[in-house]
Amino acid sequence: MDALQKHRTFIETKSIEIFEKINSISLTNIEEFTIEIKKLSGLSNIICHVHLDAPKLKTLTTIDNVVIKLFGAGGDLVDRDTELTIMSFLSDIDKGPKIYETDKKSYRVEEFLNNVTTLDLKEKHNPIVIDEMKKAFLFYNSLGDFQSYKDLLNLNLPKKEVFEYLLNKDPKQNIVNFTIKKMRELSKVTLEPFSKKLRESEQFKNDKETLEKLEKIECYLENFEEIIYHIFPEKALIALAHNDAHPLNVLVSNSHRFDKFYVIDHEFCCFNLVGIDMANYNVENLFFYGNPEWPYYTIYESDMNILSEDLYYNRFKDYIDFFAEDRKKEYSDVKDIDEILEFMKSKNYYWRCLALSCSLWFVWSINYFNFEDFASKKSFNYFNFSIDRLMQIYRIAKETIEKDEI
Repeated sequence: MDALQKHRTFIETKSIEIFEKINSISLTNIEEFTIEIKKLSGLSNIICHVHLDAPKLKTLTTIDNVVIKLFGAGGDLVDRDTELTIMSFLSDIDKGPKIYETDKKSYRVEEFLNNVTTLDLKEKHNPIVIDEMKKAFLFYNSLGDFQSYKDLLNLNLPKKEVFEYLLNKDPKQNIVNFTIKKMRELSKVTLEPFSKKLRESEQFKNDKETLEKLEKIECYLENFEEIIYHIFPEKALIALAHNDAHPLNVLVSNSHRFDKFYVIDHEFCCFNLVGIDMANYNVENLFFYGNPEWPYYTIYESDMNILSEDLYYNRFKDYIDFFAEDRKKEYSDVKDIDEILEFMKSKNYYWRCLALSCSLWFVWSINYFNFEDFASKKSFNYFNFSIDRLMQIYRIAKETIEKDEI
């Protein structure tokens, strides 16, 4: 039984309830109606487009499509309150779907956005798309209270003390406490039984390559705090970020004008380095998640050197300039702001953002390790995916950080 079949009864029941509520109708005594369910793309969640076909109620039914999202195993990682706040704000300005219902724990029912589709991968470098992405990233970077991060810069504290604040004292969720204290701790719980089963299995106990990969994952996870510390820059601006920008999380109108443009999936938003979203978008351009066969994804370019090409690096620099032009007045009281912004346009800072992005998805993927799924090759290969992210961190680090540091 696949995941959709397992939850079909709930999806049908919940969708009928929602359709009745938002349309002020009753389907109880209607014989001729059907609920059509179509699974949409999604790695960690089950996402479905649900359509109500009720001919006798056509004139009374103004909304006959919704999206139902069933949260996956990593749902404990998500700050649902922050996610809902952002989604509600975006909906109010017509930049995102309405939320019809959620329990914040297992599911959410959203508006189905008509006449849009996920961004065609052939358009991922389109200048219009990049400009719209910049606007979306700037919107994120403009939200939330970032005064404490400005205060940190003005105190001119050593990097060690800034990192300590981000890890243990910051009341807000930021990329340091999120990945180290939240993601890594949950990953350890998942990795331990997976590792034990892998080493004891007849299938893998003599598989040297797989066992070496496992050792690398264990080593990096054990030393994850130190790795993040060395990746993190001495000084940079911190603001709210989306953290998961890639073509599958972009919905556009069914034309090349892109007059409708939505960045969706706000599960991993938290405070992070300014520029991280463009760095993440660059990295994600190397991955394709529509592979119908195991491992169910493809890396377009195994050589990460492509990320240093002008196409990628220049649009990262352009975003920092775009941010500075719009937001610099908000940081006018930050000491050495011009020097900080100039550093943020450097390749050193760019590489650090790339490595931090890969670190997030390395530790995230471990949360989905399942030995039975891995051994049977019937689902997404999170094990190899974590290794691919890990190798990216290593390659990027060699470009930026002293080799003995990571």
